[in-house]
Amino acid sequence: MDPESAELRRILLIDTLATRYHLLPSEVMGRSDTVDVYVMETALAYQQYLKDKADAKANKRPLPPPNIPINKLEEMIQRVRSRHNEGKKD
Repeated sequence: MDPESAELRRILLIDTLATRYHLLPSEVMGRSDTVDVYVMETALAYQQYLKDKADAKANKRPLPPPNIPINKLEEMIQRVRSRHNEGKKD
């Protein structure tokens, strides 16, 4: 199976949910919804951030940057562009 495939990502997502909540994969398929996936992905990302932060401190490296969602980054870029364009008009 291709390690970059969407199918593998779906299987791993089901496995992670099943492992986390002590269910069979078939139970996850029948009972889970997008809220379950959102909560699990958020919790795993936060756990990874805490691990990376602890590793950085232990190895005297810079702390990991915050994980900013793409839509927030796009909003920030748009605000900067708007201000830049307003400055050109003056």
